[in-house]
Amino acid sequence: MSRTNQVFSLDVRLQNELVGQLLRLPNDRYEFYFDDAYAAREDRPVLSLGMIGPSGELVPPRSTASKLPPFFSNLLPEGAYREMVAQMIGVHPDQEFFLLWTLGVDMAGAVTASEPHLDDLPSDFRGHVPEEFRLRIAIAGAQRKLFANDRIDLAPGVKATFRATYKGQNDFIVKIPSARYQHLVANEYSMMKFAAEAGIEIPEVEIVPLDDVENVPLNLVSEKEVLLVRRYDRVNGVKIHQEDFAQIFNQFAVDKYKDRSYANIAAVINHFAGEEQMKEFIRRLVFNVFIGNGDMHLKNWSFVYPDGRTPVLAPAYDYVSTLTYLPGDAMGLKVGSVKSFEKIDLDSFRRLAKRARLPEGVVAQEALGMAEKLRDIWPAFRDNSGLDQSITGAIDQHLDRVPLLQAPPLAPIRTV
Repeated sequence: MSRTNQVFSLDVRLQNELVGQLLRLPNDRYEFYFDDAYAAREDRPVLSLGMIGPSGELVPPRSTASKLPPFFSNLLPEGAYREMVAQMIGVHPDQEFFLLWTLGVDMAGAVTASEPHLDDLPSDFRGHVPEEFRLRIAIAGAQRKLFANDRIDLAPGVKATFRATYKGQNDFIVKIPSARYQHLVANEYSMMKFAAEAGIEIPEVEIVPLDDVENVPLNLVSEKEVLLVRRYDRVNGVKIHQEDFAQIFNQFAVDKYKDRSYANIAAVINHFAGEEQMKEFIRRLVFNVFIGNGDMHLKNWSFVYPDGRTPVLAPAYDYVSTLTYLPGDAMGLKVGSVKSFEKIDLDSFRRLAKRARLPEGVVAQEALGMAEKLRDIWPAFRDNSGLDQSITGAIDQHLDRVPLLQAPPLAPIRTV
């Protein structure tokens, strides 16, 4: 029987609980089924908000052809790393099912995908698993240490992300310098620290000498320091479930800049996580407008589930002043009805609120308050950051062009 007509199945687990099975059917079609015991639990942990219906019922994703359903597809890396893994296991990069099988023991969050025991499978779904597709410990180990990357997002050549070993630990993500864009490590480190000073939760970040980090490919490094970001989905050895908003909206990674807006994200946060988390989202959005980060697409916003059921905004990540390298850059998604930084004003946030069916005054007040706070703390932070003038100067010029960031406001904000 050819592989085209074989049926394969993966157990999908959350923490150690079986939540369902992902099937590869003949002609490269994919379906996911929830496990009956998981579905029957009233206190079941959340796999994805994108699989919960309006009355709280479980809604399996639609069957797909060629690609896995978006939730599972988004667990996989993109670009060069995907191609490398595919080459090592002998499949095409588009054969996502077998990539998931290979990488499924250690992915972002608490989801794993592994080969089930054949005795547990319905007879209709049994199939022979070719040896070349079985998970090999040597390959998986090398990948986790050297290249097990979570995202390669910003723009072609801007950054690469690797998981490596630092002082015997591998719960860090290691971000290496870019040969094309100077001071990228210092840029992201400083923007993260600036976010923390503004009251935004960030993971632990640190700049360390390249020589202190094992398993970083030297031929890819243009400078002698790297950025360490501690994984927020690993706490004292425990996996914390997470999902990004591409998964929540059932969007493939290739569509992370399409179809949705920040209003859509705000509405979901308000509905599932509450008003305080929505306000935090608005503050973070203003922060990224302030630093000129044009890369805040759907995969750069995530929920974590510390108790398995209650969504909370994940600590901030991938905060970079992209306008330093990409003059004329714009926001990744629409703020209200605009993407251009030079068109973002307080009315943009009012329009965002209206589209998300949120209190316009509350959203406007949060946006204005954060803009004022950032204007107040930026000068001292800038002067003590040690950042290259090419970065700080680009941000200073940017602030003069963005209406939202210009003081004083034209009118007081009503909060009712």
